[in-house]
Amino acid sequence: MSNPISKKAARRQAVIEDCEWVAGTDHPDNIARRLGYSSEHSLTAQLQHWGRHDLATRVTSGYRTDCRRAA
Repeated sequence: MSNPISKKAARRQAVIEDCEWVAGTDHPDNIARRLGYSSEHSLTAQLQHWGRHDLATRVTSGYRTDCRRAA
C-alpha cells in the first residue's frame, strides 16, 4: 500500500506549482486571491514559511504593468 499524500502537502504543492506558473502575470494581490489567499502579504508569508523565499520575491517583484511578459 502506498502512502497517500496528506491534504496539507497536496495543497502546498498545488499552491507552489500555480504560483510558479502565474508569478509576474498579474498584480500580486490578484494572484493571491486567485490562489485562495486574502492578500499578497498572506501568500508571501505562507511561501516564506514553506521555504520558498525565491517564489515570494518573484510574485511581488515580477509584475509588469505593461502586461507583456519577458520572453
